Amino acid sequence: LNTLMHLFSAIYAVSKVRGRKYIQRLMPHEAADVEPVLVVLRWFGWLERQQRACHGGGADDARMGHDGVQMIPDAIREFQKQQQDQKENTEAKNWESVHSLLTWLGIISLVPFDLNTIDSSLEEQYHPQQCTGGGDDETNRATTTLVQSILATSLSHLKDYGATRETAAACLASLLSRPDLEHSELEGFV
Repeated sequence: LNTLMHLFSAIYAVSKVRGRKYIQRLMPHEAADVEPVLVVLRWFGWLERQQRACHGGGADDARMGHDGVQMIPDAIREFQKQQQDQKENTEAKNWESVHSLLTWLGIISLVPFDLNTIDSSLEEQYHPQQCTGGGDDETNRATTTLVQSILATSLSHLKDYGATRETAAACLASLLSRPDLEHSELEGFV
């Protein structure tokens, strides 16, 4: 994970010098990249929120859920311990990672395919014969689509300050300017 964060820091440094749009052109932008980038971005967002909670309150409060169950997996706790032991300024690396991932998500959200066709959460709707639950309508309504996940993740980073907010706005602009989303998502967003 530390190597990944250093890689994203390097991408951020290059994008700061050359510009976000130049870096976006060089990033891989295939349809298969959309969901993995979104998962990693959401994971970094979760990690950032956990670190804020640790700094704002007691460390034990951030690790315990409402019912007293531990919420932070062992790997993340180990990572946090390594960060504290090394006494590095990882907060900057977290936001640099988020910035780089939002930049990447901005370009891959423009893939020339309908996002619903590459959305694995809708796979049961497209292939009902493979569905194990029998196609329950409540299950289908509760499913968060890929577009909704990208919107929610980008919107959550609009509350950040600095470069990540600008990159989140650019990512939202890329997503909402897609012709297939203008009527369904743009009108609801505005």
